[in-house]
Amino acid sequence: MYVETAGGIHSPTLSRTTQLNTYRPRLFLPTILMGDSRLDGISPTISSFEPLRGYIIDAILLFRGEYYRNF
Repeated sequence: MYVETAGGIHSPTLSRTTQLNTYRPRLFLPTILMGDSRLDGISPTISSFEPLRGYIIDAILLFRGEYYRNF
C-alpha cells in the first residue's frame, strides 16, 4: 500500500504536525523519496532526504526523460 501526499515531508497536516511526523510512525508504510534529476533539483532532494535519516528508505526515484521534460 502506498499513500501519496501533497507537498513535501515538512508540509503541514490537519493535525498541525508535519507529514513526516503524522504518517510514517503510525502507518509504517514503505518510504519512496521522489527526487529531481535536474541540476537545480539536487538541493531539494537532499533537503528532503536529511530528515528521513533513521527511517528505511525503500527507493529514491529520479525521473529523467523526454516524457517528463525535466532535463
